[in-house]
Amino acid sequence: MIEGARFAPSAHNVQSTEFVVVENKATLHKITELTAEYLAKLSKQLRNPLIRGILSVSGARASVSAALPVISNFEGVATGVRSGHDEVLFGASYLLLFHARRSGLSADVNANLALHNAALMCEGLGGVLLRRVCDRGVRPGHSDSKTAADS
Repeated sequence: MIEGARFAPSAHNVQSTEFVVVENKATLHKITELTAEYLAKLSKQLRNPLIRGILSVSGARASVSAALPVISNFEGVATGVRSGHDEVLFGASYLLLFHARRSGLSADVNANLALHNAALMCEGLGGVLLRRVCDRGVRPGHSDSKTAADS
């Protein structure tokens, strides 16, 4: 997958995207916990009418409106993690992170291209991406989950 990302096209061929592979189980667990804590905090803030009002006045009205329908999903993830279920990484054995320096020309676009190339490589090698599960609104490990063979 990294090879697919590494050979992705980039603006002006600058290849500004860098990758971090996290394989340490303790680190993966900590990432899951921190993500759940962040989602719980964000949910609480977005349910607060005062904070929603402040955000709307500050120009974030569209972002707040987009987040409101998924607050219960955020809370579900946080609750699941607190009760011992990995609702963030779903027990993945590694996490591949993509990033690029902000100072780089079109860094965000380059990182996105690398991500998509890696996703294509993953699919081509028979891998299953979390994105596919999330697109269906189904969580792995639940009775209504589908396997890659079902897709």
